[in-house]
Amino acid sequence: MTSLCSVTRRHSRASARPSSPPTRAMKGSPMSLDIHPWLALLLGVIIGVLFGWLLEAWFGRRQRRDCQDRLATVASELQATQTELQRARALAQAEPATAAAAATALPVEPSEGPREFADGAAPIAAAATPELVSSFAVAVGQPDAPGSEELRVACPQVLSRVHGVGAVYERKLYAAGIGSYWQLANMEKAELTRIFDAQDYQQVDIEAIRADALRLARETASLGRVWTGAATDDFKPLAGLGSVYEGRLYDAGICTYAALANATVEQLAEICRAPAWRTPDYASWIAEAQARLAG
Repeated sequence: MTSLCSVTRRHSRASARPSSPPTRAMKGSPMSLDIHPWLALLLGVIIGVLFGWLLEAWFGRRQRRDCQDRLATVASELQATQTELQRARALAQAEPATAAAAATALPVEPSEGPREFADGAAPIAAAATPELVSSFAVAVGQPDAPGSEELRVACPQVLSRVHGVGAVYERKLYAAGIGSYWQLANMEKAELTRIFDAQDYQQVDIEAIRADALRLARETASLGRVWTGAATDDFKPLAGLGSVYEGRLYDAGICTYAALANATVEQLAEICRAPAWRTPDYASWIAEAQARLAG
């Protein structure tokens, strides 16, 4: 009986014992995440380097594309400047011969002896070319200079090329109906001040702006050009078409999507004069213009 009771007590104590804790996941099992700290650090460094490389590649591609666009613009401007320089040299070489021919053709009036001039003033030349009269009239601010016939055109010129005129002033000039270098050069100072609405601290040099506008009017052979104020479209959102190419298209009379859609690739290539190593996709410009008109 005693042995039976002791066996029963041992069985009861064994049953009362708490169950053993669950067995831990064995090392190397799928549940195990035991990674060495140095290995985790190395993995973090590798992931960070890869992520940084991807970001740098993405941003670098954009910067490289922007740099290529700027380089193409500079190359186009340089080519245009070289063309203008060659034209100026040709004109300079032709001027002496033209002046000599004019001098021999002009009749010489017999001298009547020395003339007196008040206050020692120098005599004024009896003959002057129309170009000289025109330049002088513009320089003194006369709006209607002789020798420059008015030519009304539907497309404005890029006035932001004028020194002192940025994108903001250009929009204000367009809104006021001023769309050519000739118009800007002949504007009254008070009227330009009103259009620009510049503050005192901005120190806008109106005379310098007018002088540079006259220079551009001469260089672009657009003396007498007047913008009609017709509606235009902004081409700069088109891929590869910046302000330089937009200005050349405007100068050629293409300033709306309708005109651009009707142009040919050959015409655009002749107008834009892009460098061979950076030729824009003219066909995409035409297709985009057609899509904008259709949409």
